[in-house]
Amino acid sequence: MQATAHFLFWTILLQTMLGFTLAYLIDRRFPRHGFWTTVILIDDAVPGCRRQFWAFLYQPQIGLFNYVVSFLCRHSAVVVEMIGSVKLAPWSIIIVDTWMTPT
Repeated sequence: MQATAHFLFWTILLQTMLGFTLAYLIDRRFPRHGFWTTVILIDDAVPGCRRQFWAFLYQPQIGLFNYVVSFLCRHSAVVVEMIGSVKLAPWSIIIVDTWMTPT
């Protein structure tokens, strides 16, 4: 029960922060405003691509998530199994839920 409350807290906090940030970005005019608004709202415009996007994002060998982790950690080959790991799977659900809820 305590772990569920922990993940619920992080989900609500991230959704609130991301929602306000995206709303602020959509409301303000800045260079490339139209491009970034499209990037933010593309998930709602094309709902059929959601499954493919998240499947690609979490692929252990070629996924975008592993690429970003490798880039930030400056390692050549980092394999992080977000879905296959007991510790990381709840966080992957939080990330997907956070992204899909505010928009």
